[in-house]
Amino acid sequence: MKIARRLRKILLSGLLCGLTVAGCASLPNDKSSAFVRVRRSFVSGGKTILVDVYTPSSGGLHPPVLVLHGAGGMLFDGPEMSRVARALASADFTVYQVHYFDRTNTWFARQAVLLKLFPTWGGTVHDAVEWVRSVSARGQSIGIFGYSLGVFAAIEEARRNPTIGAVAEEAGGFWQGHPEGPTRQPLPPILVIHGTADTRVPEAKYTEPLIAYLRAHDDLFEKSFYPGEGHVFSA
Repeated sequence: MKIARRLRKILLSGLLCGLTVAGCASLPNDKSSAFVRVRRSFVSGGKTILVDVYTPSSGGLHPPVLVLHGAGGMLFDGPEMSRVARALASADFTVYQVHYFDRTNTWFARQAVLLKLFPTWGGTVHDAVEWVRSVSARGQSIGIFGYSLGVFAAIEEARRNPTIGAVAEEAGGFWQGHPEGPTRQPLPPILVIHGTADTRVPEAKYTEPLIAYLRAHDDLFEKSFYPGEGHVFSA
């Protein structure tokens, strides 16, 4: 199934209960009239970082959620991440789709580039969280949906920043296969999605250590492993 459909399952599961409306039984259809999309920006490391902001048209308080693409950047991952953003906005979240590759003028990233620039991108994700805090209602927790490289950045931010209230991650885990440096306790609720045939981000190396850590520390999590699926799901 597509990422947006799986994200609906995440929201309905109640895992992100701190960010959703209690007792929600269904989500609205993905209709453009349900939200307004504008492009904004903030500065990180002296560079302008674009953000697509999806704001629900309905009144009331709309919890903020960041959407982070993978190594394909907005060039390749952008269309699917935009579908995720639209689904969340239709479900009454204010969504911030962050073009964090703008920090390094990167279109897409191969392995050598990932290893070199990950700390810089992680800094930009942190700056994005702080910027969202500045433009959101005071005291709101911030959720993150990350895919692949975006997962690693999301988990690193969630380990250190108590502002993060929940993480939904697909095809990721701990950046080095284990946490490095101080990690806050408890971690926010995390949903772990992975294909068992993913050879790009093998579950044994990155995802299972995350799950083992969450279990060892009694942190709230839920996992959904999909047999035979690779890094990009087939349907």
